[in-house]
Amino acid sequence: QRRVHGDTIKKPNMLRVIGIVLAILNSLAALNSTYFFLGMLKVSLKDWILFNSCAPSIGIYILGYVLNCWPIMALSIPMLTFFGVGGLFVFGWKGQEIIPQIGHILMTLALGWMWVSIYTEKLYFEVAIGFLLSSVLVTNFIAFQQRYAQTHWERFMKMLQFSPPEKEPKKAEQIFSPTTYCNYLF
Repeated sequence: QRRVHGDTIKKPNMLRVIGIVLAILNSLAALNSTYFFLGMLKVSLKDWILFNSCAPSIGIYILGYVLNCWPIMALSIPMLTFFGVGGLFVFGWKGQEIIPQIGHILMTLALGWMWVSIYTEKLYFEVAIGFLLSSVLVTNFIAFQQRYAQTHWERFMKMLQFSPPEKEPKKAEQIFSPTTYCNYLF
């Protein structure tokens, strides 16, 4: 806090603001990838969780963030590290692969934010509880997910080659007609 003319003005905690922004951006990235897998590819819930493990990882992080529960957030650290940071080295950096890479970057930034918060807030005990839980839950999930992805590798690669069906190009008079404009608005 700093004083200005006898009044106390609270300045926003920059770490808190960064945390809010990262939580929102990671939520949007998770929703986007969830829409891609469940909405566009129409995969099963099992395939979504096991082929798009970034979204459930972010979900655990967001749950811990919203509940302000550091053991839950710490539970997400190994998952965000494996799927987020690791994803930076698995996916390419061209074309459609840029979209998941943005999510991986956001997951990596969330990790950095968590480590800085853990250090500055001295949350060592809470994080230790989360790491103990993750040593059982997360390691087994990652092992199962990797085995599943290996045994279904061809199907996963086919999913990554997805391209939405192209629409027939419209003629200029269809693009600029009042009817088209009204249909677009309503």
